[in-house]
Amino acid sequence: MWSLELFTQALIAGIVIGVIYALMALGITFIYSIVKMINWSMGEFYMLGSY
Repeated sequence: MWSLELFTQALIAGIVIGVIYALMALGITFIYSIVKMINWSMGEFYMLGSY
């Protein structure tokens, strides 16, 4: 059974993950718009950060 506390924790965790994904996409967009070239090392930094 879902309790209010569990629902709130799941909601906050989902929002946090969504914000992290949005920041990652924003970083890639900024780098691409300034340099006009894809920076492949961003994926490596994301992988290292998630580890």
